[in-house]
Amino acid sequence: MQAYGFRSGKNAYIAQEYITQTPQGFGGQAAERLCRLEEMVTALQNEQQALLQQMQTLREEGKTKSYHFKEKMGRRLALAQVLDELARFGVTE
Repeated sequence: MQAYGFRSGKNAYIAQEYITQTPQGFGGQAAERLCRLEEMVTALQNEQQALLQQMQTLREEGKTKSYHFKEKMGRRLALAQVLDELARFGVTE
């Protein structure tokens, strides 16, 4: 992966060739990558919430031993791990 940003001391910067200023704000490859990252995080968070709701429904139906419940639990744990790593690196709150 091509790195668009770099650090100098405690400050983070984006190389000028990867960002351009427009009347709407900033654009370019770095801005596009940031938008895709934010969209991915939102999709992961939404999927996690949907899984929690689906698992709650299965719990209420007494299906906690079912294949579907276990499959959803595994996916939820995997999502939680990814979101925890993003938080650990300061990508999310």
